[in-house]
Amino acid sequence: MAVVHAIDVLTDGAPSPIPHWVLMSGSERAWRLWTLDALRSALSADADHVQMSGDGLEPRSLRDELDTVSLFASDSPRLVIVRDADPFVEKNRQALERLIEAHGGVGGATICVLDANSVAANTRVYKLCAEHGLVIDARIPTEGKSARVDQGRLSRFIVGWLAPRHALKLDGSAAAALLELVGPNLAAIDSSLAKLALYPLPSGQKVVTSSQVEQIVGGWRNKTVWQVIDAVADGEAGEALRQLDHLLASGEDPLGLLPQLSWALRRLGVATQLYQQLEDRGEKASLTQCLQRAGVKSFPGELAKCERQLKRLGRHRASRLLDRLLSADLKLKGTHSNEHRARWVLEELILSLAVDGR
Repeated sequence: MAVVHAIDVLTDGAPSPIPHWVLMSGSERAWRLWTLDALRSALSADADHVQMSGDGLEPRSLRDELDTVSLFASDSPRLVIVRDADPFVEKNRQALERLIEAHGGVGGATICVLDANSVAANTRVYKLCAEHGLVIDARIPTEGKSARVDQGRLSRFIVGWLAPRHALKLDGSAAAALLELVGPNLAAIDSSLAKLALYPLPSGQKVVTSSQVEQIVGGWRNKTVWQVIDAVADGEAGEALRQLDHLLASGEDPLGLLPQLSWALRRLGVATQLYQQLEDRGEKASLTQCLQRAGVKSFPGELAKCERQLKRLGRHRASRLLDRLLSADLKLKGTHSNEHRARWVLEELILSLAVDGR
């Protein structure tokens, strides 16, 4: 068969017929849950569904399930789902490889779905599933071979598939604003769309705008993020860390907080670069115009607030914003992706910016 992305299965539908073996591999659990629903929907309503835990599962138990025929829906394939399959795959590779080879292809009585957080593409289990069955990539899509998130593809998925689940219509700019605020976290995006669906649109309006996303989804979080940035600009490291702790204690994911902080700080960093470029060319530089070119909207008070923050940061700290944000982003995507280490990255970023101003 092939390797496809979860987006393709959700938007285009599950393949027909579904092969004996389906490996779902990726850390985005929301995508794996939605894809499982899509696979179930592709089968007849009376098809048997069996769920097994990958923790402690023995190959012979899985083989018995694969060989079992439904008593009441003999014309429909059975669906056997191995949830959290990583430990099972890791401990029983050779036995699993033999099972895949013995029960390969399509059109059989049982479909086995291995629901895993991460199965490396260079393992034989992965390759056999790609050859004899179907591999569904449930990771955040990236641009080509780089580690950069494919914002465009994610935005199209939000607009075309995820938002309609909540009876919402979003345009591309609203989806992009949502990604900026929440980050590429599908569960958080889905939760934010559910929140948006609770707010009635003005009479005659059918499409949610980016400004409404910023106003409704951000809520107190946006306010607190601004308080963090205000404290950083004033050199008040302790206050900035207290506000960060408030966000984390409320259940905010450290991996999702950096995009929110970056969304505000990046605009200040870009505005600083634009200002310096104009000065270097001997042209008249306007802080207000540079902030607007950097993406700051002319909402009441927002432009003045960003200008005030930038002045308090000063040229030295503001000129280092983009480098420090990039460093924090690389750490979160690599050595510090663990939740506790991720918190340390945020604290380090805040301290490096705030203490630098003393």
